[in-house]
Amino acid sequence: MIIVEAPRLRLSKFFEVLETAKQTLKVVDFLSIPDVPFSKPDASPCLLLSKLSDSEVKRAIPVISAGHRDHISNVSMVKSYVALGANATLVVQGDGRISKASELIKYASKLIKTGSVFNAKTYNDRITAGASFFVTQLFPTIDELKRVRLQEQELYLSYFLSDKAGYARLAELGLRVPDKVYERPDSVAEYIISEVSAAKRLLPISGIYLVLSYSIANWEKELEKVTNNLKQIGL
Repeated sequence: MIIVEAPRLRLSKFFEVLETAKQTLKVVDFLSIPDVPFSKPDASPCLLLSKLSDSEVKRAIPVISAGHRDHISNVSMVKSYVALGANATLVVQGDGRISKASELIKYASKLIKTGSVFNAKTYNDRITAGASFFVTQLFPTIDELKRVRLQEQELYLSYFLSDKAGYARLAELGLRVPDKVYERPDSVAEYIISEVSAAKRLLPISGIYLVLSYSIANWEKELEKVTNNLKQIGL
């Protein structure tokens, strides 16, 4: 199963983002819809959900950045996602500390399939709260995956598909970028296949979560290349 993150919901480019989301859903299984802090001039995931068809909404996974709102506001977001027809949501802590992700997962998991970002320190708490799937940090290593202990939860490995400039920006933010990816961005599809194949020998991997830089040339072809290769190894 392949989940791809939609572009930021910039209000000034909303209809362009909507068309991109629809095009992406033609290639992949699911589309995650990013949530953002209130300080950004972006639209709520609810707006994008409201403009998708019923079948597209069922394949959308709107994100909730729990730390940027109080619990009551987060509960309202969950109810809105459910009312709009979403079947799943991904709860992340984000940079804010207003609310705790585990608290929201405990509530949301009673209404909708709920996921969380995998973190060894919070993993057990998130399972207890009701998380049914996990997304790793970008470019997980095999050593990190060896420490994962799944029960019945699904696990999605997270990767970033971009160009060299995009990987450089990621590294500047202090995030991991493997040397092989940075040195040869054109071979990232092969890198992902190799890593996922190795991970599958350790764990029952459910799929990948792909963060895509939509600004790269021919992103549709690059995305299709990755998805076709992943299907060949059973994802």
